[in-house]
Amino acid sequence: MTKKKNSAIEGGLWLIILLPLLYLLSVWNSLPDLVPTHFNVHGVADDFSSKPTLIWLIGGLGIGIYLLMKYLPAIDPKNKLLQMGGFDKIRLVIQLFISAIGVIMILAAQNSEINTTQMVVFALVLLTTVLGNYLQNIKPNYFIGIRTPWTLENEKVWRKTHQLAGRVWFFGGLILLPFMVFIPANYSLYLVLAYVLGSALYFVVYSYKIYQVEKG
Repeated sequence: MTKKKNSAIEGGLWLIILLPLLYLLSVWNSLPDLVPTHFNVHGVADDFSSKPTLIWLIGGLGIGIYLLMKYLPAIDPKNKLLQMGGFDKIRLVIQLFISAIGVIMILAAQNSEINTTQMVVFALVLLTTVLGNYLQNIKPNYFIGIRTPWTLENEKVWRKTHQLAGRVWFFGGLILLPFMVFIPANYSLYLVLAYVLGSALYFVVYSYKIYQVEKG
């Protein structure tokens, strides 16, 4: 990757980090002294803190995820993350999701009637849908993807498992997204958790079965 392209990517990621903070600054004076910082499964605030806490929560989470993803390749023993292709796109998608969570927190501080659970669940389904689009092309690595003993052992098993996982998450997400608008927040949360955890378990079982077939 050229230095110019790398600088553009890092600059874009920092812009994504700063956007919710800039939005927070623009509405700062309209926020109450105490703002919600925790919500139950129904999307109702059940814990409050002083509004400067939002700066640390939103900024700290965004910068923390940025640093984690940026320096993850540095501890990759075989440098597979940078070789697999699409890693920067995955960084971008995850950073957008984290910033979206920050914006949702600010909206909740502005209006306590907003159902944050429904918004977060919608963002989570959108995240899995977009990641599903990239999952099919991820090459074997130690950090990202369906990393079972069988996918890591056999590159063909890895490819088949991720092709299936990518299709399930992409098309499954497209089907789920419209329902997230109408289903009550607590039910949508349980539905999405069941969808994500259930599909992940299925991918593990699938990778084992494919490995047994490939092993003959």
